Amino acid sequence: MKSNHSRALFIAIGTAILTTAQAAPPSWWAAQGVTNGLSANDYGIANNGQLKNITKGVIAELNLRYVAQG
Repeated sequence: MKSNHSRALFIAIGTAILTTAQAAPPSWWAAQGVTNGLSANDYGIANNGQLKNITKGVIAELNLRYVAQG
């Protein structure tokens, strides 16, 4: 019986941590114009335009980091 209580407590604490923890976006997103400063809809569906915008930002950031080194 004690094992079930410990397991339930572990699951409750783990769920609380996961639902409240949010990572900050990478700093290069703003530098490459990936974000626009508006609040994000974390539960919205990403469309093709958003995917294209993020992809362009990733390519630009990788070019800055790795082409300059070579």
